[in-house]
Amino acid sequence: MRVQLQRHGERLGCRNVSRAWGFKPTTPVRRPSCRRPDDRFVRDWLNRDPLGERGGRNLYGFVNNSPVNRFDALGLKCCVLFYSGSTLDGLPYDHTAIECDNGVYISAFPSNKQVVPASPAEWKDKEHDEKRWGKPKSTVCLDCVDEAAVSAWFEKAKGNTEFSGPCNNCSDIGREAINAGLPEQKKPTCPPCTIPEHRYRIVDIMEDPLLPSTASKLDRQAKALKENDCQRFKCELVFTPKRPFF
Repeated sequence: MRVQLQRHGERLGCRNVSRAWGFKPTTPVRRPSCRRPDDRFVRDWLNRDPLGERGGRNLYGFVNNSPVNRFDALGLKCCVLFYSGSTLDGLPYDHTAIECDNGVYISAFPSNKQVVPASPAEWKDKEHDEKRWGKPKSTVCLDCVDEAAVSAWFEKAKGNTEFSGPCNNCSDIGREAINAGLPEQKKPTCPPCTIPEHRYRIVDIMEDPLLPSTASKLDRQAKALKENDCQRFKCELVFTPKRPFF
């Protein structure tokens, strides 16, 4: 007989809801299919997240252990795909796209086949992107993104989005799609700084005007967003000299 154990060494099995939640129903009730039963004493899931490492470092967590603020009812996610290795007019040409488990794939190109001037966005599928670039060089999956909100944003964007290399390229469009599906955002309260000529400031991970909007930029932003528990705002320590260097 094969016995499945949880990480604490205890036997894993389906438990009656009445025992776990403290009430006694008239008919026996068990957790639906018992795919991921939880333990009220350990306060953790008894088996691993089916998403694996892509769901975060804690393999026994769920929506970053914050079900009050986040939800993932269908176990879906959206991923930022970073493609690299192609060229356009003899120059390196990277690309980024958004792929969600509900079937949405957002990949924008200029309909006039030129980076400038601006033209209506042309939407491609994953088969097109992989035929041109091959497999994505990097994939960053965010299970905190509301796929339905991303789908609703995409339906509105299909007919009224312009593609412009300098101003509204694939990276900008992908960032808008991710922002549309993020959970409620809260600005943190930064602690006081005791280091001379330094201070904390609140920065927006998804907005960085100092760097050009490129496909690799959205890839870095998605990684930073995942590290910050899908919150756009974080405290950053900056150097603020009282006197000029010269």
